[in-house]
Amino acid sequence: MAESSVELVSYGWDPIDQQGPILGYKAAKKVSENKVFEVARKCRAKHLNAMEARFSANNKALMVPKLMVAVQECLDGKGLPVTGREKDSSDLLAVVSKDQLMDLLDCVHQNANRLYPGLPIEFP
Repeated sequence: MAESSVELVSYGWDPIDQQGPILGYKAAKKVSENKVFEVARKCRAKHLNAMEARFSANNKALMVPKLMVAVQECLDGKGLPVTGREKDSSDLLAVVSKDQLMDLLDCVHQNANRLYPGLPIEFP
């Protein structure tokens, strides 16, 4: 990566599912966006994809507890059904209807951004 003038940026562990790191890539201005994408793709393929697959196979995806509590409280505040037993994204998706999906997305993103400012969040 160093020889390509692309730098790996680690934002930390993903609080949504704790299945891998959230990574970004930055480059000198002279490096095209396509080049950055290609270097990132090769880096993930060579070093990270297999490791993440092994980790995921042996560890259940679980949302960070403080984020889950905040999301549950947000959903409850909107009058949406929560049991308090939700542990992961699939549990959350199972308790809301399709009509309530936007409220769920808002609760997850709002609380993830509050608890982890600046962290790029992907959900679902």
